[in-house]
Amino acid sequence: MKHSWVLKLAIAKKILFALGLLALSGVSAFSWRNYDTVTLWASEHVLTAEFSLVRWGLTLIEQASLPELKLVARVAGLYGALVLVAAAGVWYGRLWAYILLTLLVASLLPLEFRELWQDLTWETSLLVIINLAIFLYFGYETWEISRTSNHISH
Repeated sequence: MKHSWVLKLAIAKKILFALGLLALSGVSAFSWRNYDTVTLWASEHVLTAEFSLVRWGLTLIEQASLPELKLVARVAGLYGALVLVAAAGVWYGRLWAYILLTLLVASLLPLEFRELWQDLTWETSLLVIINLAIFLYFGYETWEISRTSNHISH
């Protein structure tokens, strides 16, 4: 099965996103078990963090309550695992995986549009456009595969 460059790029983006979520899940799980240590470490190192993403993550961990950290760990881990499973299924051309990945991408679009509305920057705009394009691409591919497989089976 030959994959288009668009499919390869979209799967790579989703795999990186899923791995990031799994990392966030692991950090959150570690944080709730070592809450005092992480809070102390974050408060000492947040000013010297070189990257805004690191600073944002440390601030989030420092300000999050224990129940919030547990929720972040569980939701991020589940979502990341589902994206990885769907991406692998798409790679092998499974219709269920196209449906799952389309639904997973669609589930975050309302949050991304809300973030775009609250913080209109070129980075946020680009991210929303990329994810909207991925949603439309996988939606079309899902429709095309289901239409073709129904045509073949009749």
